[in-house]
Amino acid sequence: MEMMMNTRNINAAGRPQTIRTARESVRALYERCQSRSKARAFERHLKTFANTSVCYVAVNGISMPMPR
Repeated sequence: MEMMMNTRNINAAGRPQTIRTARESVRALYERCQSRSKARAFERHLKTFANTSVCYVAVNGISMPMPR
């Protein structure tokens, strides 16, 4: 019968995590995920707008792109 070994890395020199530090790390992880999803959504919109056909309209001497 084989003994199963614990393969987790344990930092014995590190300080134990308190509730406050655990909440801070979870909050930081949540904010990173939110910013990534916002960046992906913005990138998706940019790609769809970049692939649309546009025509240019002159308004008061200023040429502006308008989607068709």
